[in-house]
Amino acid sequence: MKEFRSLAKKEQVKAMPTFVCYNKGERTEAFAGASPQRCCEILDNALGIERPKPEELADVAEKMAFTVAKLGYKPRVAFASFANFGSPSLPSTTSAREAVKILKTRSVDFEFDGEMSVEIALNFNLMKKNYPFCNLSDEANILVMPGLHSANISFKLLQNLGGGSVIGPILLGSEFPIQIVQMGSTVNEITNAAIFSAYDAL
Repeated sequence: MKEFRSLAKKEQVKAMPTFVCYNKGERTEAFAGASPQRCCEILDNALGIERPKPEELADVAEKMAFTVAKLGYKPRVAFASFANFGSPSLPSTTSAREAVKILKTRSVDFEFDGEMSVEIALNFNLMKKNYPFCNLSDEANILVMPGLHSANISFKLLQNLGGGSVIGPILLGSEFPIQIVQMGSTVNEITNAAIFSAYDAL
């Protein structure tokens, strides 16, 4: 892993999102197989950085939104937290709020907001009932995690307990197409990694 992180840093990899896809509550083998009805991208913010700075969170959110749009989805970014829009307001939640402020100063063409808890980000009815001012037009499909630990733990929990197909981590931002596969990957997972590499090479 240390050697991989060094290589990723050399190649200027910006983010490692993981795709979690569902189809009517059943496991779906996307993208090489059936088209999923619901996908959520969990963003491993920056390689080797446990607590990214607000600027780094904003940068990787832009990169992820661009990639999701290329895949045919309308990106809706939620900066995930245990807090919702400053309640409670603690030092550990400030990075997400600052990242939102930074994105507001940029000319981005995707929806974003935060910080917000995952149950709010993924439940549009609950979002609009409790936070009608939220800028998202539907449930989030990109979750920008506040740190390395939360991102890694989240996608591995979903991979083992959630019933969805996990695709990734996908490396974004490198000069050349680079992908990795986890130990014990299936043929479908290896195929998906190859598809992303080929797509990046275009």
